[in-house]
Amino acid sequence: MAEGSEDKELVPRLLRFSGKADDWRMWSRKFLARAATKNYKNILIGMEMAPTAPIQGPPETTAEQKERMGKEEKFLKANHLAYVELLSAFF
Repeated sequence: MAEGSEDKELVPRLLRFSGKADDWRMWSRKFLARAATKNYKNILIGMEMAPTAPIQGPPETTAEQKERMGKEEKFLKANHLAYVELLSAFF
């Protein structure tokens, strides 16, 4: 496989954006539908925000720290996937 062709396969051909204003409406709906199935739609539409840093106060328990770190990791993975797929749609 040629270098660079791997990136183009991340997003199906039907989700490639042509850059034409007339194509925007349908493309954006398809992209949001894909985002819903890939679990990053809430990040795209601003319903889910990046986790905040723990506030000063009593130290976290191990369970609380583990839960916070799990949420951070989940958010970062979904955010990264959204970014990669969005970039892939334009190239």
